[in-house]
Amino acid sequence: MPGPLILKFDANQEHQRQAIDALVGLFQGLSHQETEFKLGGELVPNLPASSALERTWLFENLLSVQERNQVPLSARLEQHSEVVLDGAGYESWNWPSFTIEMETGTGKTYVYLRTIYELRRRYGFGKFVVVVPSVAIYEGVVKSFEITRAHLRSLYENEPVNLIRYEGAALSRLRGFAQSNGCEILVITLDAFNKASGRSTNVIYRASEKLPGALKPFQYIQETRPILILDEPMAGLDVESEAVVRDALKCLMTGRTCVLITHDLEAVADADLILTLDDGRIVEQGTHGELLSGRSRYRELIDRQGNTASFEEKERAIAGRLVSLLPKVGQ
Repeated sequence: MPGPLILKFDANQEHQRQAIDALVGLFQGLSHQETEFKLGGELVPNLPASSALERTWLFENLLSVQERNQVPLSARLEQHSEVVLDGAGYESWNWPSFTIEMETGTGKTYVYLRTIYELRRRYGFGKFVVVVPSVAIYEGVVKSFEITRAHLRSLYENEPVNLIRYEGAALSRLRGFAQSNGCEILVITLDAFNKASGRSTNVIYRASEKLPGALKPFQYIQETRPILILDEPMAGLDVESEAVVRDALKCLMTGRTCVLITHDLEAVADADLILTLDDGRIVEQGTHGELLSGRSRYRELIDRQGNTASFEEKERAIAGRLVSLLPKVGQ
């Protein structure tokens, strides 16, 4: 009887390592966050509430990443500002954003899963949230985690990483996520916080007897200051629905580290930096405006996407995936 099928992964794909190194390089010089065991149900965040990432330091790291990849240097670190989603807070935040573009089929899920391990090893980060647009992609992420777990643990000294499947009927899992001293990945769908019924009835925004305490469910996520990874959040949405989703995402995104992965180039038009990979190598970079000002691979994708009439045609036309990293910085 044949044995079980075992998948083997190549840990040395140059384009994947290049993308991972670019992402983690933005935090170069950050001291390793030592997680101490806490009693009494205390929350364990990625960074203490009083800590912030200095803009000057972050910009210097950005320039270093650009120099290593032999691409033009950014003139400045532009800032974005948003008010927290109505009903989830009243304060405003501002932050920079960064984009890495990867061709379809080059292993973007592997890249962000391995980036989680790398960020854990280098800087001690332990709270990550992966947001997906559908149950199918949700299950795909879970499966990818399962089949790569042994491979990634072998690369990172058997570092234990736990994946939590968010379910509205199991809100207590959020407490476990927030209070864990280990490395946790919470996988959640857009519908979990963007249902048509709105925030007044969505369980993630309301106090619940299933999760007793002073915090509402979404606040258990916020208070951990997680790194947020958005995997194709706008896939298949109409214009009005997309606008609603963008507004709802502010509740989780604003002021927090965020990774956005999407075929929709418009979703990253405001990013401070876009890196284009061609045949596994970074070939260009710049802001949305800079890349549109001349002939570029990015412009080709924009032009093709703008001429498509349906989501299915857009899927065939757009060959790239974008990753936007929004590190949390202080006001």
